[in-house]
Amino acid sequence: MVKIKKCFFVAAIFVVIIFMSCSSISENDGATDNNANLSHGGISETQPETKYQPELPEKDMDGKIITILTSTYYGYEPMNFVDISPKEFSGEVQNDAAYERKLKIEQQYNLKIAHVEDATIEGSVQKLKNSALAGDGAYDLALIRGRDFGNLLSSGALLELNRVPYLDLDMPWWEKKSYEAWGIGKKHYGVNGSISVNDMLSVDILCFNKDMIKDHGMEFPYALVKSGDWAWGKVAEMAKQASSDIDGDGKMTKSDQWGISYTTNAVVSTFNNCGIHIAELDADGVPVITLNSSEAVSRMENILTMLFDQSYSYDTLMTGDFLPNGEIFGDGRALFMFAGTHDVKILRAMDVDFGIVPYPKYDSSQKEYFPSALSLSISVACIPKTNADIENTGLFMEAFAYEGYVKVVPAFYDTILMGKLARDSESEDMLEYIFGNLDYDTGNLFNFGDIVLSIDWLPKENPNIASFIEKNIPLMQKDIDKIMAAVMAN
Repeated sequence: MVKIKKCFFVAAIFVVIIFMSCSSISENDGATDNNANLSHGGISETQPETKYQPELPEKDMDGKIITILTSTYYGYEPMNFVDISPKEFSGEVQNDAAYERKLKIEQQYNLKIAHVEDATIEGSVQKLKNSALAGDGAYDLALIRGRDFGNLLSSGALLELNRVPYLDLDMPWWEKKSYEAWGIGKKHYGVNGSISVNDMLSVDILCFNKDMIKDHGMEFPYALVKSGDWAWGKVAEMAKQASSDIDGDGKMTKSDQWGISYTTNAVVSTFNNCGIHIAELDADGVPVITLNSSEAVSRMENILTMLFDQSYSYDTLMTGDFLPNGEIFGDGRALFMFAGTHDVKILRAMDVDFGIVPYPKYDSSQKEYFPSALSLSISVACIPKTNADIENTGLFMEAFAYEGYVKVVPAFYDTILMGKLARDSESEDMLEYIFGNLDYDTGNLFNFGDIVLSIDWLPKENPNIASFIEKNIPLMQKDIDKIMAAVMAN
């Protein structure tokens, strides 16, 4: 059975009604009541009520400019930061919520928000390093992509967050579990939270084609998730059944129908969702590599055997086709798509009728699902060490994150849940579960020794994960030692 760990973050977004029995799923979707332990909730159509309020003073910042540095994600438009400083009302729900937040904070504290966006991840990191060397205080805070956060941290360019006034990282507008997972050496330099919904765009989800489920007489994934049977073996079984050489050329190509469609960077996510961590923090905050345990290696071998089976599973990147993410699924030619929340807005504009569930467990003996996020693209909020006005910065961050929590986050949910015809209520339940139970892998977040990128490019014909891990452990440990040394010296 699925156990839900309710968190304050979800409580403010959802108006939750917990039933003694399971939530019921529409008979039109082919699923039935199965005494599951998922709650049935709906997202508030208005600003959510919350008993949590930031304890912040009234203050006039006398026109201070708060400069926020961000980066694009290799020019991939769906991952852009669109809620930091929108220019005007547009009629689009998320933009307008973000613009309303901007106006309120600027007027309330007599400040101006300046959003500086670098075209590359590396460029934004270099800007912060250069600013630290120059001591110019050019940026008040930054939202850096996870893949290069360790690089930035090891340069000594960041300020420890617990030194910043007004930041209350126990509040629900900050993601406490991410704060803990980033906590190298019991020091904390980064956190995710409602300061921007951009980090929510990197959360792992699996999309399924509702029409193909019905056409093949399959059990709906919603019910499988609730019964605890949503596991890799079942996913592979259904994927094989749905795959078809529709053009009749005797081989599976991008023109055929697939059981699974994914991009390469979903590989580590499949591991994390099966309870496999690359590294974990010990009692002293020191990262310990855990990827090489015998159980982890065995699970990864079995997962890769299924994911890399090119008779029913199609990697839109590694094939050399470089198809836009979601193209095959959006065409109605894939049963499952291993995706991220950033894909949903694009899919909602297509004709495919799809649902959203978590990535699968390893097997049904795994007691819980472990929803995770793509660490390479996830945004982490941090403060440059050269910031000479941390009092006003801390006040701004806390107020801005709170307003994001009550205004922008609910609008984000509206955007990803509303299809052409109606709200997807079953996927709403699943997203409630996913966002309320996010699991963070320190090794994945920091990408020690570029391990995440290296796993992404494992050869499909013979991945040999055991040999791969043995080869990469020294590289990972060298990176861990470098970051630890920099943190402890800071």
